[in-house]
Amino acid sequence: MTKAEQRAYEKEQKYSFIKQVTETVLKSIGESLVPNTTKVNIRLTVSGNNRYFDFHRYCEDMSICIYTNGNVSFCFKEFCHSDVNIQEVLYEELGDDKREYLKRIKEDVDLIITIYLHHYWHGFLDYMCHLEKGSDWRDVAKSFLKECCDL
Repeated sequence: MTKAEQRAYEKEQKYSFIKQVTETVLKSIGESLVPNTTKVNIRLTVSGNNRYFDFHRYCEDMSICIYTNGNVSFCFKEFCHSDVNIQEVLYEELGDDKREYLKRIKEDVDLIITIYLHHYWHGFLDYMCHLEKGSDWRDVAKSFLKECCDL
């Protein structure tokens, strides 16, 4: 395989991965909206093949960003907290572990969307403000759900 063919193959693999992550997020949104009783604005913006899923309610925002380089990040905002940005994964670090990552991103997106739509966002961000460097945000989110919902 020539270098040009190798680059084309890698580019095709990356776009396929981005498409799979986008489909995963869309499916999670659809599943989470069914029992929703609050008003929420959800906007999908595609800019330069970057995909931005923006969720908005009065004074409460969340974004899921899928970048063309394959990286995925979350951003949580609320009027009385500073922004919380989580770099979920760097595409280059995945190697051949993409299937396992897609499974994990589905669980993560389901967790975040569930908290955003069905629980106390301000309380969740109170927990996230205490996230220490090197800590796993998933543990913080699960402990929040356990405390507020006895799950």
